[in-house]
Amino acid sequence: LFKSTSVNTMVTTDNDSLSKLVKPGVSKRSDFTLIPSKAALIVIDIQDYLSSPVTSAETDASNNGNSNNSYLFATSLPKAIPNIVQLVDTFRHIRDLDDSSHSDPSSDQNHEGCEVLFTFLQSSTPDGRDISLDYKLSGPKLTNIPSTKRKETFDSLPKSLSPNPSLGKGDILIPKTSCSVFTSTNINYILSNLNTEQIVRCG
Repeated sequence: LFKSTSVNTMVTTDNDSLSKLVKPGVSKRSDFTLIPSKAALIVIDIQDYLSSPVTSAETDASNNGNSNNSYLFATSLPKAIPNIVQLVDTFRHIRDLDDSSHSDPSSDQNHEGCEVLFTFLQSSTPDGRDISLDYKLSGPKLTNIPSTKRKETFDSLPKSLSPNPSLGKGDILIPKTSCSVFTSTNINYILSNLNTEQIVRCG
């Protein structure tokens, strides 16, 4: 994984920032292998609420009542889940390794980084009044997302895909109320605080 995966590079102010190695117009993402101390995994919208087909009553009115999601839930999601599990398990394993097992604490093998972040739909109010305008205009399914009164669950998913802030160093949970976690949450601030420069996204 950390030798072959293409990544997104985030700009930081660290002296050894990967961004300083980027040559505009020349460098490619594939030029930079994943560095555990600078990498983070973001799991997007893998939750019970979005793991079952949308009913005709929940379909966006702009779609004329047609819900073409059979392939997503019958084929695409079942194929993706095992790969997401493998990614989550790998990042957690590296994140939680005992630093003392390595003789050189200054090396990149000290297992800082490899953070696992779960972002999922859940409003910060009991009635969902804080959800994005886009969701409010997108039919009952996205208008009635989980809330502080009816919190999200992950029971229908493999155990590895249940966010766990108490496991090892702990997963990071980021509820969101729009389609983009980057525009509607403080995830950029969190990643900056973690000195994250490389992101692996799945969901």
